Amino acid sequence: MIRPTVCRRGSSSILCFFSFCGVRHPLSPFKMALLKHYGIHFSQLHPLAFMRIVHFELSCASFAGEPSLPLFCRFYRLRSDGDWFTFEKRKDSISLPCYSFMPTSTYPKKWKNRFIFVSPSMIPKYLPLRDLAAAIDDGVPPLSAAEDVLWRKMFEHPTRAFNFPEGILAMGGLSPFYPIRPKSFHENNNDSMEPAAS
Repeated sequence: MIRPTVCRRGSSSILCFFSFCGVRHPLSPFKMALLKHYGIHFSQLHPLAFMRIVHFELSCASFAGEPSLPLFCRFYRLRSDGDWFTFEKRKDSISLPCYSFMPTSTYPKKWKNRFIFVSPSMIPKYLPLRDLAAAIDDGVPPLSAAEDVLWRKMFEHPTRAFNFPEGILAMGGLSPFYPIRPKSFHENNNDSMEPAAS
């Protein structure tokens, strides 16, 4: 998790919590689309909100699917949480969750005190800061036929969210540290109904 704070010349001081959440730079296209959709800067999201996003992206990849805004909105809604924003699961009447376990606390506990200096180029300037007091219009867009199939697979076969190893992030296309994406969860088997691991 990173949050901009006081800058020194030629760099930006940020609160660093990428490792626990599974977030890597540059942000994935889906993360950028999600932030733009809600009009929110990534520095305003709680670490556990990012963990939910990463788990969602990996869940889609495990079923050889693509993450999308309508599908994400079927599982989660945005809400303000003190000085942060987070995503919480929808009511079961709309959708069962896509996870069987989700951490409710962060590690290490004093993550808010961990800072590093990075180039300003790492922080997208075109993402706005959302007003914490602004009303949240968070409807549930309709799903396409392909999204509906993927949605059912994901809630019928929920998986655990945890601190994903780099190799798992790479298989989901979320790690910049692998020049070649490792073999997918379902090599040559796009019709599989079971995730690689739960």
